[in-house]
Amino acid sequence: MSRAHDAITGHWPCLYPYAVSLLSSGVILSHSQLHGVLPHGQRVRPEDCRLQMIEALARTMNARNAATYEHAERVRGYALALADALPSCDVHTADALDHAALLHDVGKLAIPDGLLQKPGPLAPHEYDQVKHHVIIGADMLAAIAYPGPLALIVRHHHEHWDGSGYPDGLIGDAIPLGARILAIADVYDALTSDRPYRRALSHAHAVDMLQARAGVMYDPGIVEVFLPLVERLNAQAHKVLTPRFPGLVRAGWLTEARAAG
Repeated sequence: MSRAHDAITGHWPCLYPYAVSLLSSGVILSHSQLHGVLPHGQRVRPEDCRLQMIEALARTMNARNAATYEHAERVRGYALALADALPSCDVHTADALDHAALLHDVGKLAIPDGLLQKPGPLAPHEYDQVKHHVIIGADMLAAIAYPGPLALIVRHHHEHWDGSGYPDGLIGDAIPLGARILAIADVYDALTSDRPYRRALSHAHAVDMLQARAGVMYDPGIVEVFLPLVERLNAQAHKVLTPRFPGLVRAGWLTEARAAG
């Protein structure tokens, strides 16, 4: 039995209904098992196994909640553009960010819909349960032999610049760069999209909130780069925010459930 199987079905039994497509597809078999079902003489490259697992997880997220998956695709677009605009972001981090952004909420597969779709504020114990998604997601992704900080980015994308975030209370530059980039891309799209507990905020309102939280929740230098960048991205969104898996997004995925202005 593969480590990925254990991560999905052993530690979090409530994931089982959402893992059926992964298990039946064969993409989470071990490398030797995969070699056994291929045509004679054809070998599976490790990078192919990684990409198959990532796509299988993306498909599972989409099957569970299409809106959450489409949020992840938009976040990926913002995060990659931001990484490209930062000289301090090396290729190693950018490559990991490509998939970390897409799967940053994969741990929510283990969180009950009643909490994720609750129309009002969460009780403290409910919020604690939701916060655990970053640990679950990082543990799931650690089962993939990925040559970069994929799991670390997912684990730490809710850390705050001042140390008030979760799960580990990291401060400032101790937060992995990829996680700092992802945090800003994630919150911008979350603010400007409809949520069960509120309507989408305008771009201007989201910008005001990011500016107010810079140096408190978010890396101020990265916020400074992101704000003019996102203006340009939104002006040509259909050209620059291209989905990683186009077949999984619906028509209107860029603009549906978003505020005008």
